[in-house]
Amino acid sequence: MNKENNHDCNCNHDNTSKHEDCHCHDHEDDCCNHEHEHHHETITLTLDNDENIECLVLGVFEANEKEYIALLPEDEDDVLLYRYSSSNDEDVELANIEDDDEFDIVSKTFMHLIEEEDSNEDDE
Repeated sequence: MNKENNHDCNCNHDNTSKHEDCHCHDHEDDCCNHEHEHHHETITLTLDNDENIECLVLGVFEANEKEYIALLPEDEDDVLLYRYSSSNDEDVELANIEDDDEFDIVSKTFMHLIEEEDSNEDDE
C-alpha cells in the first residue's frame, strides 16, 4: 500500500493514487491541544488537458450495490463523485457517472453519509 500508480480508465483521466482505506483521525486538527500531522488520503487526477488536480479522498461508499468515491479538489468546494473499483491494493479505477438517475442516487447517498457523520460527531 501507499505506492503511487498510474491507471487509465474510461473517465479519461490518468489516476495516480496512494491507495489505502480512507479513514481519517477521529478528532479535529486542534482538538487535542498538541501539534501533529493528520494524514489525509489524496488522489491526483490528470485531466484531458494534462492538468493535474490533487484531491482529498472523502470516502469510498456503496450505493445500489456499486462502489463510489467522493473526492474534494484542493482549494475548491465542489465534491467530485465517481464510480470506484479496485482489483487489489494497487489498482484503482474511476469512471464517470453518466446516468442522471444514478448520479442523483449517489449524491443523495453521499449527503446522507455526511449528515450521519456530522450527527455522530455532535453526539461525542
